Amino acid sequence: MDVQKLISSAIASLFVSVLIIVFEVTVHTTDVFREMTGGYWLLFETMSILLWPAAPIIYGWITRDKTGSIVVGIVPYIGVLLYFTHITGKLHNFLGIMQLIEGIFILGIVSLVGGLEGYYASQDKKDELKFAILLGVAWILLFIRGIN
Repeated sequence: MDVQKLISSAIASLFVSVLIIVFEVTVHTTDVFREMTGGYWLLFETMSILLWPAAPIIYGWITRDKTGSIVVGIVPYIGVLLYFTHITGKLHNFLGIMQLIEGIFILGIVSLVGGLEGYYASQDKKDELKFAILLGVAWILLFIRGIN
């Protein structure tokens, strides 16, 4: 892989990741979307969270960029979580030590699954795309498991 292609891949994937982070933070911290969606806020908020596992699959399938797809699978989740722990105060004050350990473990697994989603979606075969979608479903289940 040449340097110019690597740089353009990094810029594009980080740009997409930043867009996802900004969108998620805006959705979950402002009242603009609550007013726009009316009684459908919970549905809209849930659909915005489903953007996380869908983004690396879509990005990988369209661009076929393995490295960029992995970045899009990992960076948005970590970025949003870091933002929310930053605005809620120090992480150790936000969570107890056992919750912190479990949260880091869930973060690692969900980030790994997101990266694998992007990698398999960037392959040029339908079987890998199906596997990436299956990983997306696993991502959703792991994310839900990490919420409680």
